Amino acid sequence: LTLPLPIGDRDHAVEPLTFQLERFFVHPAVVTVGMTSDRGYQEEEYVPTLQTFRLVHRDAPVGTLTLMSDHVLGSFHHNGQQYDLARVEGDVYAVLDFNKRTNLAPFECGVEEAP
Repeated sequence: LTLPLPIGDRDHAVEPLTFQLERFFVHPAVVTVGMTSDRGYQEEEYVPTLQTFRLVHRDAPVGTLTLMSDHVLGSFHHNGQQYDLARVEGDVYAVLDFNKRTNLAPFECGVEEAP
């Protein structure tokens, strides 16, 4: 996988950075999910559809790439900087300097808070 690495602000220069991808599993083949609702506690089996890869550059793991059914997430470090592979809009993605990002989504959890 080759990604464009931003190397300057003035002229928007980029340097191609090439990674080898190493597939790994961060979860078992089937995950048991527990849910509490007005029907009480229930467990359901869920088969994850994501695929996760280590990003390896010059024989060293430097980040991860996760492919989901509807989007891609990635993060890696290079020369002391942290970079994100992030969706800009629709199917358009960019490599962004993490320390200069201003469009970070606020953290949200799918659980309603109890009174």
